[in-house]
Amino acid sequence: TVILVGANGLPVRNGGALADLQVNDAVELPCQVSSLGVNVLPVGHAPAAVSSLLLQMKEYERLTVQASVERSREKALAALEKNPLVGRSEVAQQVLAEYLEAFGPQMKLQAA
Repeated sequence: TVILVGANGLPVRNGGALADLQVNDAVELPCQVSSLGVNVLPVGHAPAAVSSLLLQMKEYERLTVQASVERSREKALAALEKNPLVGRSEVAQQVLAEYLEAFGPQMKLQAA
């Protein structure tokens, strides 16, 4: 039995299915699911109307992962600065300061 997952898709590794993104980016894409596994369906390029925002959000996500793996305060700040909901460096610094106050021991970020 093959189930085609459309609408919202499944969270999967891109693997080149969305041409605009890196192969290891996590994305939600339409898939075929069967007893043999999950087959991500190629979708080509993102629509022009959302491409810029998509790339900006993926850069934010990549920097967030790097900040976590490297425990880097600078990468965490850079990630927040890329987030379109944050917008300005001053706001990013404030958000990071509040995160560190609330979750500092769990985040274990190091200065450069």
